Amino acid sequence: MADRPGAIVLGLAGSVSDSLEPGEVIVADTVRGPGPDRSTWGAESERIRVGLREAGIAAVRGPVRSVSRPVRGARRSRLAADGTLAVDMESWWLLAADPAPLAVVRVVCDTPAAELVSFSLPWRARRALAVLSRIAATLDAREALPGQDSHRGLERAAPGGTR
Repeated sequence: MADRPGAIVLGLAGSVSDSLEPGEVIVADTVRGPGPDRSTWGAESERIRVGLREAGIAAVRGPVRSVSRPVRGARRSRLAADGTLAVDMESWWLLAADPAPLAVVRVVCDTPAAELVSFSLPWRARRALAVLSRIAATLDAREALPGQDSHRGLERAAPGGTR
Protein backbone atom coordinates (compact mmCIF):
# COMPACT_ATOMS: atom_id res chain seq x y z
CA MET A 1 0.00 0.00 0.00
CA ALA A 2 2.87 2.39 0.63
CA ASP A 3 3.44 3.01 -3.11
CA ARG A 4 -0.21 3.95 -3.73
CA PRO A 5 -1.31 7.54 -3.15
CA GLY A 6 -3.26 8.01 0.03
CA ALA A 7 -5.28 10.70 1.68
CA ILE A 8 -5.75 12.24 5.09
CA VAL A 9 -9.32 12.60 6.31
CA LEU A 10 -9.62 15.56 8.71
CA GLY A 11 -12.81 16.27 10.60
CA LEU A 12 -14.74 16.54 13.82
CA ALA A 13 -15.79 13.79 16.19
CA GLY A 14 -17.78 13.23 19.33
CA SER A 15 -15.88 11.74 22.26
CA VAL A 16 -17.63 8.79 23.89
CA SER A 17 -16.13 9.54 27.30
CA ASP A 18 -15.20 12.66 29.22
CA SER A 19 -11.52 11.68 29.11
CA LEU A 20 -11.19 13.66 25.86
CA GLU A 21 -12.10 17.35 25.83
CA PRO A 22 -13.27 19.54 22.94
CA GLY A 23 -10.24 20.42 20.83
CA GLU A 24 -8.30 17.24 21.57
CA VAL A 25 -7.01 15.24 18.60
CA ILE A 26 -7.36 11.55 17.70
CA VAL A 27 -5.40 9.79 14.99
CA ALA A 28 -7.37 6.62 14.34
CA ASP A 29 -5.59 3.28 14.13
CA THR A 30 -8.84 1.44 13.36
CA VAL A 31 -12.25 2.56 12.22
CA ARG A 32 -15.24 0.55 13.37
CA GLY A 33 -18.59 0.64 11.64
CA PRO A 34 -21.57 -1.42 10.57
CA GLY A 35 -19.30 -4.12 9.09
CA PRO A 36 -15.78 -5.40 9.72
CA ASP A 37 -13.28 -3.04 11.33
CA ARG A 38 -11.15 -1.14 8.81
CA SER A 39 -7.48 -0.38 9.29
CA THR A 40 -6.10 3.06 8.61
CA TRP A 41 -2.84 3.97 6.92
CA GLY A 42 -0.70 2.26 9.60
CA ALA A 43 2.82 3.68 9.67
CA GLU A 44 1.73 6.89 7.94
CA SER A 45 -0.91 7.47 10.63
CA GLU A 46 1.76 7.15 13.30
CA ARG A 47 4.06 9.49 11.35
CA ILE A 48 1.24 12.04 11.26
CA ARG A 49 0.65 11.71 15.03
CA VAL A 50 4.35 12.20 15.74
CA GLY A 51 4.53 15.16 13.33
CA LEU A 52 1.59 16.80 15.07
CA ARG A 53 3.23 16.26 18.46
CA GLU A 54 6.46 17.81 17.20
CA ALA A 55 4.40 20.84 16.09
CA GLY A 56 2.91 21.16 19.58
CA ILE A 57 -0.41 19.45 18.81
CA ALA A 58 -0.95 16.51 21.15
CA ALA A 59 -2.80 13.57 19.64
CA VAL A 60 -3.87 10.20 20.96
CA ARG A 61 -4.08 7.07 18.84
CA GLY A 62 -6.95 4.61 18.98
CA PRO A 63 -10.20 3.39 17.43
CA VAL A 64 -12.92 5.64 16.04
CA ARG A 65 -16.41 4.36 15.25
CA SER A 66 -18.43 5.65 12.30
CA VAL A 67 -22.15 5.96 12.91
CA SER A 68 -25.11 6.91 10.74
CA ARG A 69 -26.50 9.48 13.17
CA PRO A 70 -25.24 11.43 16.19
CA VAL A 71 -24.62 9.41 19.35
CA ARG A 72 -26.14 10.73 22.55
CA GLY A 73 -26.65 9.72 26.14
CA ALA A 74 -26.08 6.15 27.33
CA ARG A 75 -25.01 4.93 23.89
CA ARG A 76 -21.73 6.84 24.34
CA SER A 77 -20.95 4.79 27.45
CA ARG A 78 -21.68 1.53 25.64
CA LEU A 79 -19.27 2.51 22.85
CA ALA A 80 -16.59 3.59 25.33
CA ALA A 81 -16.77 0.13 26.93
CA ASP A 82 -15.31 -1.49 23.78
CA GLY A 83 -12.38 0.94 23.67
CA THR A 84 -13.80 3.33 21.09
CA LEU A 85 -12.44 6.86 21.64
CA ALA A 86 -14.86 8.86 19.49
CA VAL A 87 -17.51 8.70 16.79
CA ASP A 88 -17.70 10.29 13.37
CA MET A 89 -20.14 9.93 10.51
CA GLU A 90 -18.03 9.08 7.46
CA SER A 91 -14.61 7.45 7.93
CA TRP A 92 -15.73 3.81 7.80
CA TRP A 93 -17.60 4.38 4.53
CA LEU A 94 -14.67 6.30 3.02
CA LEU A 95 -12.32 3.44 3.88
CA ALA A 96 -14.79 0.98 2.35
CA ALA A 97 -15.21 3.00 -0.86
CA ASP A 98 -11.61 3.12 -2.04
CA PRO A 99 -8.63 0.79 -1.59
CA ALA A 100 -6.19 3.71 -1.34
CA PRO A 101 -4.77 4.09 2.17
CA LEU A 102 -6.38 6.70 4.41
CA ALA A 103 -5.20 8.32 7.61
CA VAL A 104 -8.10 9.47 9.82
CA VAL A 105 -7.54 12.50 12.04
CA ARG A 106 -10.42 13.76 14.20
CA VAL A 107 -10.80 16.69 16.58
CA VAL A 108 -13.26 16.32 19.45
CA CYS A 109 -16.17 18.75 19.34
CA ASP A 110 -18.66 17.20 21.77
CA THR A 111 -18.48 14.93 24.83
CA PRO A 112 -20.94 13.18 27.14
CA ALA A 113 -20.79 16.19 29.48
CA ALA A 114 -21.27 18.63 26.58
CA GLU A 115 -23.64 17.01 24.09
CA LEU A 116 -23.83 18.10 20.48
CA VAL A 117 -27.03 20.06 21.07
CA SER A 118 -26.21 22.55 23.82
CA PHE A 119 -25.60 26.25 24.30
CA SER A 120 -21.84 25.65 24.43
CA LEU A 121 -21.74 24.18 20.91
CA PRO A 122 -20.60 27.40 19.16
CA TRP A 123 -17.66 27.78 21.56
CA ARG A 124 -16.70 24.09 21.27
CA ALA A 125 -17.06 24.05 17.47
CA ARG A 126 -14.94 27.19 17.17
CA ARG A 127 -12.25 25.63 19.35
CA ALA A 128 -12.30 22.35 17.39
CA LEU A 129 -12.21 24.13 14.02
CA ALA A 130 -9.24 26.23 15.18
CA VAL A 131 -7.37 23.02 16.02
CA LEU A 132 -8.34 21.54 12.63
CA SER A 133 -6.92 24.63 10.97
CA ARG A 134 -3.62 24.23 12.87
CA ILE A 135 -3.47 20.56 11.87
CA ALA A 136 -4.05 21.36 8.19
CA ALA A 137 -1.36 24.05 8.26
CA THR A 138 1.07 21.70 10.00
CA LEU A 139 0.49 18.87 7.54
CA ASP A 140 0.66 21.22 4.57
CA ALA A 141 3.95 22.66 5.79
CA ARG A 142 5.35 19.13 6.07
CA GLU A 143 4.04 18.27 2.60
CA ALA A 144 2.02 15.43 4.07
CA LEU A 145 -1.19 16.26 2.25
CA PRO A 146 -2.04 14.21 -0.85
CA GLY A 147 -2.31 15.52 -4.40
CA GLN A 148 -5.17 15.43 -6.85
CA ASP A 149 -6.58 12.09 -5.65
CA SER A 150 -7.66 13.54 -2.30
CA HIS A 151 -11.38 13.47 -3.23
CA ARG A 152 -11.47 10.02 -4.88
CA GLY A 153 -12.87 8.13 -1.87
CA LEU A 154 -15.46 10.80 -1.16
CA GLU A 155 -16.71 10.69 -4.75
CA ARG A 156 -17.09 6.92 -4.57
CA ALA A 157 -18.74 6.99 -1.14
CA ALA A 158 -21.22 9.72 -2.07
CA PRO A 159 -24.71 8.72 -3.19
CA GLY A 160 -24.64 8.27 -6.96
CA GLY A 161 -20.83 8.10 -6.89
CA THR A 162 -18.66 6.47 -9.52
CA ARG A 163 -18.52 3.06 -7.91
